[in-house]
Amino acid sequence: MDPSPDLRRLRELQRTLALDLPELVDRLVGDTAAAVLGIKAAIAEGDLEGVARAAHAARNDALMLGAPPLLAALERLEQAARSGQADAASAAFEQLESIWPPTRQALERAARRDARPPQGHPR
Repeated sequence: MDPSPDLRRLRELQRTLALDLPELVDRLVGDTAAAVLGIKAAIAEGDLEGVARAAHAARNDALMLGAPPLLAALERLEQAARSGQADAASAAFEQLESIWPPTRQALERAARRDARPPQGHPR
């Protein structure tokens, strides 16, 4: 799956929140990274309720980021955790761990491109 974000969705959110794209991406990436760490800790503790809560919160960010593969992984994880399926939640978390880094990199690249002024035009 392509981890590239939906830039139209990000631009809409950027206009709605009146934030620069780099600032918006930085906030959402930070929140998602914290949620992934929280999910990892909850999985290690066997806290499926905590996994479900953190996955649900991160789903909102993935939706705002326009990142369908990330969103799908978080939905699978939340569903497994809410169903009390620890093995399925662990497997879903492994998928999340493989999807999150390239998604994060794609988002950060998009933000950096937006932060650079066009050549010959000071920002």
